[in-house]
Amino acid sequence: MPLQGGSPSNSYITYYWKPPEILRADKPFLTTTLFESRNMIEAGTTGLRTWTAAFFLAQYLLRNPDLVLQKRVLELGSGMGFTGIIIGTIQVLSKAQGAAPPKLWLTDVDETVLSGCRRNINLACNLSSLHGNIQIARIDWFDALNETSASSLSFAIREQMDPELILGSDIVFDPSLIQPLLSTLKLAIRDSSRTALLALTMRNETTMSMFLSTARSMGFIVEELAPTGTMTAEVLFLPNAMEDLERVKLLQFSMAFVNN
Repeated sequence: MPLQGGSPSNSYITYYWKPPEILRADKPFLTTTLFESRNMIEAGTTGLRTWTAAFFLAQYLLRNPDLVLQKRVLELGSGMGFTGIIIGTIQVLSKAQGAAPPKLWLTDVDETVLSGCRRNINLACNLSSLHGNIQIARIDWFDALNETSASSLSFAIREQMDPELILGSDIVFDPSLIQPLLSTLKLAIRDSSRTALLALTMRNETTMSMFLSTARSMGFIVEELAPTGTMTAEVLFLPNAMEDLERVKLLQFSMAFVNN
């Protein structure tokens, strides 16, 4: 609850959700708990709270868990870790006996956000705490624009992280981030077997149009997935945090490669 005469305080929030049948969970509902801000902006960043697009993306992954089962995943702009906890839970419940889950990389640029993400991932009440292979790392997309730093970033993404799937939610809200983000994505999608899924909230049509046109000019193939109507038919998270879903688009990014 907001403090009278002041900003809302940080608080623990627990979401209940129904796991997909393929996971054979022993409970009808699972939970995800986060300690996060209720402010839209705090400490100069928007990353200290969970936004609608993250719930949208998590719902899509719960409906299509094969996308992350035994897959190395990189999330850009992970914020406080909601989507990462969902992915980590899916991988924990589905892991083969004796086999470690694949690496799951959760990244952001702000150290305070990364600290909060790490804390939430490791909360004992979250099954992600049992994953054992979740890595929290700092990535600055602007490094992809500089020749020297781009080399280091490329090595980190391609050699250390080596993601098969790249994810992001609500990370296109400022025109100045478009080129850095797409340049980072281009480093990660290094062959035709790798794709990115971005859940983006339409706040400014000009910004979204600029993002899509820039992506296509850089060689990305962009496809919209999951029309909003099919995603709003069922509420998977309680309390219901999925407001304004009609403004969220789920886009798949890939690139065409010519074999020599």
